[in-house]
Amino acid sequence: MDQGGMAFMYAPPAWKFLCALAGNSQSGAFQQPYNTVAVANTSTPSGSTLWVEPGTYAAAGLTISTPMTIKAAFPDLQLQSAGSLGPSRSGWVTLH
Repeated sequence: MDQGGMAFMYAPPAWKFLCALAGNSQSGAFQQPYNTVAVANTSTPSGSTLWVEPGTYAAAGLTISTPMTIKAAFPDLQLQSAGSLGPSRSGWVTLH
């Protein structure tokens, strides 16, 4: 867990983060993640990795046109075909 935390704290520039509970400052860095899917979609550079933390994100009608890799920030979560990250209800991310 410490290694994972440090990897995120000192992440490569191509790693961006999305957290529904983030504040107003949104650089995409681990300490200042994007807080909406719309901002992450328009601000994540092409070829980057977007790490998504558990939460609920509004994404109705959104088209992701920038090539990027989207990953769960916690390794036990998996992207589900319904647009969720899981395995447990408390750890799900839902795009709606």
